[in-house]
Amino acid sequence: MRARKSKPGWVALAVAAVAIGGAVYYWINRSQSDCSFSAFSRTVGLDINAQITGLQSVKTKVGLTDAQVRDYDQLLKDYALKYDTACRDVTANRLSADEYACMRANMERVLDDIRKFGQAAEAAKAIADPSAQKAIILDSLDRLHAADSSNYRAGCISSFSINPKRLQFTGQTPERSFAITNSGNRDLTYSVDDYPDGFDPKPSGGKIEPGATASVAMLRTIVPIPPHRPLVFRVRTNYLDVQPIEINIDETNAKLWKVMSAPVAQLTAARGTAPTIDDALKVVRESIDPASTVSESDRLVLAATVLFDMHADAEAAKALDRAAALPSVGASRPSSLILRGLIAARSGSAQEAAHFFEQAKSVAPDDKQVQAVTNILAATTLIKDGETAKADQKVDARTAQVVAANPALATFAAREACGGKAPCTDQVSTTIKGLSTRKIGR
Repeated sequence: MRARKSKPGWVALAVAAVAIGGAVYYWINRSQSDCSFSAFSRTVGLDINAQITGLQSVKTKVGLTDAQVRDYDQLLKDYALKYDTACRDVTANRLSADEYACMRANMERVLDDIRKFGQAAEAAKAIADPSAQKAIILDSLDRLHAADSSNYRAGCISSFSINPKRLQFTGQTPERSFAITNSGNRDLTYSVDDYPDGFDPKPSGGKIEPGATASVAMLRTIVPIPPHRPLVFRVRTNYLDVQPIEINIDETNAKLWKVMSAPVAQLTAARGTAPTIDDALKVVRESIDPASTVSESDRLVLAATVLFDMHADAEAAKALDRAAALPSVGASRPSSLILRGLIAARSGSAQEAAHFFEQAKSVAPDDKQVQAVTNILAATTLIKDGETAKADQKVDARTAQVVAANPALATFAAREACGGKAPCTDQVSTTIKGLSTRKIGR
């Protein structure tokens, strides 16, 4: 018997497997105009919300885990939801007939794996050594998960998969990456959308040829992250496909820059000198996975962020200059321009800060997160200088929503605009939050 790595997956669908498979097969081949799986499931007496409890002995014999038992119901719901969505999309002309036919054929093939899975689980009940049945079940699980990962679109006009779909930011981790694979038969263009404050995707979009894979790094920035958990963002394609990705972040990583500043402070205290780029780079390199492909320019930007947190602004600016001077860097990242703006604001140069914030907006005109963050930073600088009317023009509805969802961002922006002075910080923070509340209330 071959060893097989356990994967979260489908639970033993035994006694009712063949009946369910036939029912779902009929459902797939029904009229496209009827896209309600829930109505169909009631008609055939299939309750996908039911807890399967009758096959614990088979689960033990074939070595299925409790996690697989719990996951079955959710995966079956996901199967139904994805086909319902495709049915509605083709009806509304958001999905081509060819692509729909391809996806439908893939889902019909999935039913064969459901049948094999159920038949093997049923056979395992009656024999002493279920080794052969276990191999069939694990093979079926592999194919079922592969189909689910690609949204049942492998080989179709539009099909892409993401791995992993959950990014773990724990401890002293400033970046995590994920891969996007084009398993369709046409070029696709993707974009990373709706990502939370405090993160910077690189690249934020691009084109992927059929069969190719693109890697995207999610880098932490100086901006405070929202308080809700888990954080979720989305990858969208030009074929209107959307897949969510979850970010799990622990308490230590939520205050990442203070955590990374501590070892730099220890290095410099022992030496009796101010922190340098090399000090910050040393800590950054130790914090990044050795297998990471994060570029040297990005490592320098992360080092600049550590130095900024330590108020070593001149050295932080030098780190940003070094990053920009490296070959093949391309256009300046919004996060780098925002950091330059914050450095300028600390030095008292409101005009220079505003210039960098506007540059950040111009290099990412379609990035709603960048637009909102720069609006907040620019508005707080204006409020600090007594120009509340101009600040009010910066706070549009989207910006107001970001302030409401992440109050720490407004507090951070006010603190930076005021140089950390409490009376000013409190006043500016209260004012920006008040402007935002009024915009949302309109």
